[in-house]
Amino acid sequence: MLVGVSRPALPLLVLLASCRAPADPVPETTAVVTPDHDAPPELGPDPLVEEEPAPMPPPTHVLSIREPVPLEGQTTLEIESVVIESIEASPADPEAHPAGSGIEVSVLLRRGTYEQRTSLTQLSPGYRSRPVGWLEDYRISLLDVADPHRAPRISVVIERVGEARTDAPPVRLRVDKGQPQPLPDGTLLTLLGHGHKRTMTGQSSPLLVALEWSSPGEEPEAQDLSLGPGDDVMRWTWRDLEIEVSAYDYDAWMDLSISRRVLERIQAPTAP
Repeated sequence: MLVGVSRPALPLLVLLASCRAPADPVPETTAVVTPDHDAPPELGPDPLVEEEPAPMPPPTHVLSIREPVPLEGQTTLEIESVVIESIEASPADPEAHPAGSGIEVSVLLRRGTYEQRTSLTQLSPGYRSRPVGWLEDYRISLLDVADPHRAPRISVVIERVGEARTDAPPVRLRVDKGQPQPLPDGTLLTLLGHGHKRTMTGQSSPLLVALEWSSPGEEPEAQDLSLGPGDDVMRWTWRDLEIEVSAYDYDAWMDLSISRRVLERIQAPTAP
């Protein structure tokens, strides 16, 4: 489905068109969103110096809207919608908020009645794109959207988290309760607290851990863990991260060793 909506992450938007794909073009409809030039910096242009882009990998899939990709078991993934946006320059500060354009792609993971979504974006220079998203243990990277106005063909890379670790050395850090700790990729990890379960006499309680992960451009994600007792290693995963507890002070801090697991490309089946 091709749809038109305004995105709060862009303060100056003009809606271009709305139609269903595949279909003949429809007359353009324009809706001007009230500008907010006092928006926080993270909602406007990316203030960081842009690095040279890495070579684009070949796509694993080139999909139409609502074309399901079978994953494991009854799990499927599909492109739910494509949104085309036009960004209007700020009359007061066109350098800070330049004119531009963007595409937002909504991706849906479905398993029976269960559904989970993520949004990927490609925005013009001067604005922060978000071309990579996660759905459970699957990473989806947006490469290109061809013919977005009529019959979009969306090129993506779909990867699944594997069991093996990468060759990169682990990151070692201390997370203090209530203090967001930045990881090298910009993700913030916050220890919300520790707890114990009530157990029978002679039994040991596991360590309950409440965490919050916050990645750029995403809503914070809570993670509640029960670690031990009796485990030689307190270890768990989040996305492609494997986290191990080196030491901790109850309800105060945790020393962690964080490794990455390999990502395995899920290739589209070849035609017979």
